[in-house]
Amino acid sequence: MKKRYIFLIIGILFILLVAYLIYKNYWANYYSLSHINDFEKSKENFVINDTINIKTNKLNEEEYLVFKNIKLKNDFKDWDVKYSSDGMEIKLDDEFIWYTLNGNEALIGIAKGQTLFDLYKNGDIISSDERTNISSNLTKFFKKNKITNDIELLKYIEKTKNDKISILDPISDMKNFYDIHSLIRGTYINVDGINLINGDYDGYCFTYNFDTLLIKECNIINDNKRYTLTFYNLNYFTDEKIQNLLNTVIID
Repeated sequence: MKKRYIFLIIGILFILLVAYLIYKNYWANYYSLSHINDFEKSKENFVINDTINIKTNKLNEEEYLVFKNIKLKNDFKDWDVKYSSDGMEIKLDDEFIWYTLNGNEALIGIAKGQTLFDLYKNGDIISSDERTNISSNLTKFFKKNKITNDIELLKYIEKTKNDKISILDPISDMKNFYDIHSLIRGTYINVDGINLINGDYDGYCFTYNFDTLLIKECNIINDNKRYTLTFYNLNYFTDEKIQNLLNTVIID
């Protein structure tokens, strides 16, 4: 009789184990990074390249273009204002202004807003992917993986871009891992290389390849805010021009 009960208990435990593994396998598949749109293309292009060094050259006050608390060399005196946050009826958290040369021959955008780290940890980014939603909160996940700012976030994405979710992972970690990759890659699907910024300021630049147009977005992190310079048309904004402008940036 005892053997019968032992076999029964073993059988029940075996069935529970199989059911648990099936359950975990379902979620591991559900949160597989392969579900992310154009994942392979994004993974291949999400590479941190050479570092851009900023060495600030201070100018006379009359030489600066000033927007909020950011200043840079005013090479845009003859450019037109395309649009700005000050002219919007609905006020956004981010503040921005765009200048355009000869219509849309070249554009430069200047913006001040939240860091990616703050946006993602608070779940403020909405994705059309049903696996992610605005309720996502990555605070604990960031703390566990020692992610404390945008730069560490980008390094984590690059370091783990070939990792796969395991059935041994807690389901909450599966979701967080999927969220962080999905939200970053969904936002930066056309990124064609990343440069970190160091020197007098820290930050990073994304280069976007939209086939007919190359764009560079440079983000400087200062006092838990993200200051963004976006350069449309890299035939006009050469690497040398961008470097020279970055070297004149001052954030008060």
